[in-house]
Amino acid sequence: LLGIKPIELVRKNEAIWKTDYKGKTLSDKEIIKAIKKDIKTYVFLTLVLFCMAILASFIWLFIAVAVGIYFYELGNTMLISIGYSLLFQLISMMVLAFILYFTSKKLRSLKLIKSILSFEK
Repeated sequence: LLGIKPIELVRKNEAIWKTDYKGKTLSDKEIIKAIKKDIKTYVFLTLVLFCMAILASFIWLFIAVAVGIYFYELGNTMLISIGYSLLFQLISMMVLAFILYFTSKKLRSLKLIKSILSFEK
């Protein structure tokens, strides 16, 4: 399917692989089933990261509002204060976009998981 064998997708240094599968001779389908079994851990981690992202977005919104209030209390007009708040949001989103862009090279693993899940269907 991907041009590689399923054993090449396995992280052989993981504790679950060393304890449950190391030294055993497994067929390709058995290896795929083992990977699917371990995917539940990845789903849990994704859920935790999603909850953390929601919390971070609330904190980010609070900081953006605080920036606007700060500049308003300095004597700026409401429009200028909103402008500073929007500028903060724009700059922080650009920084986040650059971070995500440079770390997105790791997304290959997500594509592999998707193709593994659809392999036996």
